[in-house]
Amino acid sequence: MSATPALVSVVQLAVLLAAGLAMLVVPRALDRLSSLTWRLQRLPGGFWTFAAGLALVALAVEALVAALAGPAVPAVHDEFSYLLAADTFAHGRLTNPAPALWRPFETFHVLLQPTYASKYPPGQGLVLALGMVLGHPLIGIWISGALLCLAAAWMLHGLLPSPWARLAAVLLALSLVAAGPWAQSYWGGFVAAAGGALLFGAAIRLRRAPSASAGAALGAGLLLLALTRPWEGAVAALATLLPLLFRRAQRQPPGRAPRGSWGRALATALLVLAPGLGWLGWYQWRVTGSAWTMPYRLYDQRYESTPVFLWQSPRHVVPSPHLEMQRFFRDFEGAAWRRQHTLRGWLAAAGHKLAGLARFYVGAALLPLLAGLPWALCRAGPRWAAGVLAALAASQLVIVPSRPHYVAPGACLVVYLLAESWRHLRLWLPAGRPLGARLAAGVPLALLLSVPVMAWAVRPETESWAVRRAALQRQLAALGGQHLVLVRYGPGHDANTEWVHDGADLAAAPVLWARAMDRRADCRLMAAEGGRETWLLTIVDDLSPPRLVPYPRLLCATAAAADRNKPAALPPAKAR
Repeated sequence: MSATPALVSVVQLAVLLAAGLAMLVVPRALDRLSSLTWRLQRLPGGFWTFAAGLALVALAVEALVAALAGPAVPAVHDEFSYLLAADTFAHGRLTNPAPALWRPFETFHVLLQPTYASKYPPGQGLVLALGMVLGHPLIGIWISGALLCLAAAWMLHGLLPSPWARLAAVLLALSLVAAGPWAQSYWGGFVAAAGGALLFGAAIRLRRAPSASAGAALGAGLLLLALTRPWEGAVAALATLLPLLFRRAQRQPPGRAPRGSWGRALATALLVLAPGLGWLGWYQWRVTGSAWTMPYRLYDQRYESTPVFLWQSPRHVVPSPHLEMQRFFRDFEGAAWRRQHTLRGWLAAAGHKLAGLARFYVGAALLPLLAGLPWALCRAGPRWAAGVLAALAASQLVIVPSRPHYVAPGACLVVYLLAESWRHLRLWLPAGRPLGARLAAGVPLALLLSVPVMAWAVRPETESWAVRRAALQRQLAALGGQHLVLVRYGPGHDANTEWVHDGADLAAAPVLWARAMDRRADCRLMAAEGGRETWLLTIVDDLSPPRLVPYPRLLCATAAAADRNKPAALPPAKAR
């Protein structure tokens, strides 16, 4: 994808500066815009009619962006791994049999032993598999984005008055769903964000009046988090439920106990959660041979000497025979782990992580809303939301890598805090003038005008290696028959641009990607895949075009002849 987030920020800042200039030149124009925003909050119809309409509009915009910018091309190791899981589920399987010659197929974030499967939890793969069944993996992503709008609206409806809940749902749809990067990639955070929305919405309702429906939402939210982001989901669940249980355990004055039945709510939560966790254990047993061993953990034990958490010590693993994988684990992840074990390096990494989260979830368009945050934090609800978000942010400071979708469970809480800040900003009346309302009126305008720029920013780059790989795969498949591509990397290759990725059905794949190893290993693989036309793809570096030539089978014939002419080893001499 095009790396132009800075351009989006520039456009949003330009719109906000124009709004600030308009406050001085034509203040009534912003007053009319503010009045229009307030009227949109009070559209006729029920809240759920509005939420369903918003979800459908978001779904349509997601599809429109893909139609205009072009469908997303997987470019990150993780995306290919998630697509492998999706292809596996779409074939009606939980995992795939390991190939007999599995070393050439080794790649990042994919298990080859004891079975062939993605290392990641199955939640994202299930969503992508739904899209594959419907015609394209992105369709599943777009549906999950629309469902996030519904889950977020339900959560916000329990925290805000109905007009403000509507406005906050629109903010989420514009900033995260409609044209955001999650909608046009294969490793996004919609499912985890929906799980967080169900968790937080259920916690609010359980605190007020425990019910079976709130318990069911709690169980569903916890299950979605377990299927997508187990670490961050556990942090969000503990930060949300421990205060709730502590409050419940306190002795309350007569007549002050919340309405409803806690027992019925918890029983319903377990009825939803227990079968899902049972299925997750079955899935892990099928993939790793143990219901308690996550594929992620098994992969790390075999390939990763660098631990995920900073308090862990590096482990000894047998190095992969592929130099590219060795370099990635040693030079990319290992270097990051070593940097973060110095105070200066940890502080620099922490600042970089937190700044990246702020840019993604707030950005330039929503930045003015934070002016009302100090007043919003005077209330209990925003303080609770800020505490949960602080726990999620802290969870990123004790792990080596961090990405915005890691903390997706807290996405809806960010929108809630921004809406609460907006409410207080609108009441800002210095010198009797509605400057706060005028400033806040520029926020939805900045978001709307930046949607085309956001759509342009997520378009696939025409000269990227990922686009080249996808084009080469289409060209080979168009030739008919089956093909085997042996990939050989040069010393200038970046291990983050990995060409060796395959689908679930290795035997039936029109194009099979594998690593070129030594001559005998290549010839053994070619013999095992005898019905395929074999190609040698040489990638000198990531700037030069790759070179594709037919694999010289004469080399295999020469090696076989040399093996036949090699003198047999003498038997060991008998002991005297």
